[in-house]
Amino acid sequence: MSKEFSLEILTPGRELLRAQVSEIVLPAFDGEVGILADHEDFIGLLGTGPVKIVRGGDDYWFMVSSGVYEVKRGKVTLYAELAETADEVDAQQAAAKVAELEQLFNDPARFDPESYPEQRLAFERNAARVEIHRRTASVH
Repeated sequence: MSKEFSLEILTPGRELLRAQVSEIVLPAFDGEVGILADHEDFIGLLGTGPVKIVRGGDDYWFMVSSGVYEVKRGKVTLYAELAETADEVDAQQAAAKVAELEQLFNDPARFDPESYPEQRLAFERNAARVEIHRRTASVH
């Protein structure tokens, strides 16, 4: 059996998860990061996307967005601006928002550079929601 370590996923408004896990794959600011037990201490920027955790041999999926993550003395903490469980996701609404934003991004006449960072974040969050719903639905 693989070694487990402590994981917390926190937002300004709540503690989303506190659990013992054997693996985490999270969206870092510049790519994905995988963490196993006995990982060296580390602090990094959290990106926006799906988080996969493995607990008891099963995969669980969450969406996180913006913040930092810390690996310290065998404990991992994600401090996210926003985090959601797969059960909280409205996949149809998220997919509709992704489609709407894709159309906006592909129409040069509607492109607004000032609104783009906010729109890009909304796109990434909704794409992550669709992905965690798809992955959760496929495991059950």
